[in-house]
Amino acid sequence: IFMHPGDLITFKVMIDTNGLAGPLQEFKYQVTYDRVELEFINANLDPNGKFGTDENGNPNPGGNLHNQTFNVTHTGGAVPANTAAFVLDEFTFKARAKDSSGFGLDNSGERDFYISILNAKILVAGALVEVNQQFGSQEVEVQPYVPLPASAWMGLSLLATLAISRRFMNAKRPAVEIPIA
Repeated sequence: IFMHPGDLITFKVMIDTNGLAGPLQEFKYQVTYDRVELEFINANLDPNGKFGTDENGNPNPGGNLHNQTFNVTHTGGAVPANTAAFVLDEFTFKARAKDSSGFGLDNSGERDFYISILNAKILVAGALVEVNQQFGSQEVEVQPYVPLPASAWMGLSLLATLAISRRFMNAKRPAVEIPIA
């Protein structure tokens, strides 16, 4: 994803329960982000209230979100099986500007935001059953937007003009068949 320093980006963690044999009771995953390129701004955990509170009555349970790697745990809910995809959590970051310490956007080719499933459990016949394999991991790489220099734009416009001119100059009139009897 191309970004300018200072741009905000929000990653939305979406899940669906299609194909699960029972309601989703617990969902725990790990987030890793590149602090060199991204600055954590805020999190909106469980904005749709699918999980509600944890076993201690705390709304939107989560970890220390300012660390480079943190875990997010959702418990205390029962998301029905075959629920269409919904936003579970949202994480907003700001793209860092390059500075003398080496921080800032870089086309490193390395993932800058990564989610991996740690634990997912459904309720089947009164027992919790692990269903981690039903969910996958995701990763995103951000890169600095590098505009083309003016000379490149001039060259591209010249090539386009030549291509269009050549097309019209070489255009032939359609042949008309005249039968000879």
